[in-house]
Parts: sequence; C-alpha cells; structure tokens
Amino acid sequence: MTIHAGEYKGLMVIEISGPLTQVSYNSLLAEVNAALLNAGDRVVMALDKVTLLDSGGLRALMKAYKSARDAGASLELAQLSEAADETLALSGLRPVFIIHDSLDAAASAKLR
Repeated sequence: MTIHAGEYKGLMVIEISGPLTQVSYNSLLAEVNAALLNAGDRVVMALDKVTLLDSGGLRALMKAYKSARDAGASLELAQLSEAADETLALSGLRPVFIIHDSLDAAASAKLR
C-alpha cells in the first residue's frame, strides 16, 4: 500500500493505492492523524486505487473515522474502487461514511 496526502481544492485528501489490509493499519492511522492536525474539519480518503480491502483494512477505516470524529472532524470517502465499494457494502459499513463519487463532488459538498 502507498499513501499520499495532499490538498485538493481546499480539502485534505489522503490517496491510497494497493491493498488496504491489517499490514497497513498503523501507516494509515499515522497519516490520518497527521492530516487531522492540518486539515481543519474534513479529511477525504480517495480509494479509487485500492485493490483489496480486508477486515484489517475495515478496522483501520473505522479507527480513522473514530479518530476524526473525536477530533471534531469528518472522515469522508471518495472515488471508491470496486473492491472497496463491495467490501464496505458486504460489511454493512457503507452507510457509516459520507461517500462522494469524485474529489470534485467532495470539494463542492456542503456538510453540516
């Protein structure tokens, strides 16, 4: 897995490529926590290049979601790959997240 954090139209975006698994748990959480320090109230994770999302990856997403919520921010998802979308749907966790079709949609979304 590779992680790239940057800004897109005023949003802090974390782009993930490759498998999102238990092996990547600590790296993902460190990146999310760093983003929360610099992001304001929204962090968007772009998952279009995620090739596998397993139970460890789901745990990482849920922990990141909780960390964002505890910091008074939102963790949103964008551009779900087929693998990420299918796993979120099968796990029943899709409704937990705000999900955008694209980064442009995320940037133009007005949340609470």
